[in-house]
Amino acid sequence: MPRATYLPLIPAITGYAQRHKAAIGPAATAALGEIGVRLARLDKQYDQLLEMNETLRKGSATTMTYDESSATFKVSGIGLGTHTFQIPGVSGPMKSVGEVGDISAFTAGAPSQRFGPEHASLCLDLEEVLETYYYGAHRVTVLVRMLPGQKRFSCIEMINVRNHLLEHTKNEPSYNFGYGSGGPFVRPMRPAGSQLRDLGAVVNTEAYIAALNKVFGS
Repeated sequence: MPRATYLPLIPAITGYAQRHKAAIGPAATAALGEIGVRLARLDKQYDQLLEMNETLRKGSATTMTYDESSATFKVSGIGLGTHTFQIPGVSGPMKSVGEVGDISAFTAGAPSQRFGPEHASLCLDLEEVLETYYYGAHRVTVLVRMLPGQKRFSCIEMINVRNHLLEHTKNEPSYNFGYGSGGPFVRPMRPAGSQLRDLGAVVNTEAYIAALNKVFGS
């Protein structure tokens, strides 16, 4: 499945400006220009995030296999070595297990070194780009709201991450990030009882592009 992209929105902004030229003043014109620049930047950052996410997943993947003949499990992973074990009462055919866990999390500014220094360094890069990505998307939201009839423009998926996971977190003790099949995550590890969860950059980006298309689509 092809990844979502912001790029088709950039020429769509020109079409929007032409269709609404009678209602667009200088402030909205300037906002449209900045939106176009920022969408190109968001698209590049999203590419970076997906690439880093995939590299991190491959670099820390833990696999578990099962040998029917000996009823033995084998777990292996980078930085973990290979370990075998048996579970009392387990024998015969079983399905092998692929990657363990859908999201791998790390503490902001202090990722684990167990997968090596390059992996830890990439975690820090992911953290920086992910923060920048969501703050950049928030700026686009502010700019879209400057356009005629768009004061209520919103994308709840993006708003939730910026307003409740990056900001206004009520002094949660752990600031953390993650990577997984849904892309990078903000605060995948939250205190018990926390209802709001990041759905992942993939879902959030698809929702945001859909919301923007409702504004700039023909």
